[in-house]
Amino acid sequence: MNDSAKVYAGAAITLENKELGRSATVYSGADGMYYLRNVPPGTYTLEVRTTAALKKYRVVIQPKPYVDIMPIPAK
Repeated sequence: MNDSAKVYAGAAITLENKELGRSATVYSGADGMYYLRNVPPGTYTLEVRTTAALKKYRVVIQPKPYVDIMPIPAK
């Protein structure tokens, strides 16, 4: 498997919006997938934490039935 195909398995994924006072943490599966439900629209910080890395991203959630966020490569 090349580096671009690696995923964050078992990572703690936290989505936080301080203005709304909302925060939720889930864990990614072996395939790197994770799901956050009932997230209201707004701008959030997405934090990906593993034993080896911590990455933060700005994410804008639109009022849609679901939002796909691009995969986060484990580099």
